[in-house]
Amino acid sequence: MMKVKSMSAVVTIEEIKKELDKVPVEKLESLFRYICSLSEMRPEKQSRESFIEKMNKIRFNGPPDFATNIDEYLYGDKELP
Repeated sequence: MMKVKSMSAVVTIEEIKKELDKVPVEKLESLFRYICSLSEMRPEKQSRESFIEKMNKIRFNGPPDFATNIDEYLYGDKELP
């Protein structure tokens, strides 16, 4: 009997299979997609870069008034050099 450890209890593969028999037929496709997505998940990297760290790496050479006049640049009233 294969056992799977979880945070709160130990769940066996057999228990999961028994619960699968209770799933309504119309829910099987979405359940299958969910199970497939779990097997495709990658383990998280040990050191993840924060959002701010990633943003600090972005370099943009825009005009000095870009932040102040972003709407004008976005909507074409002003053009980037």
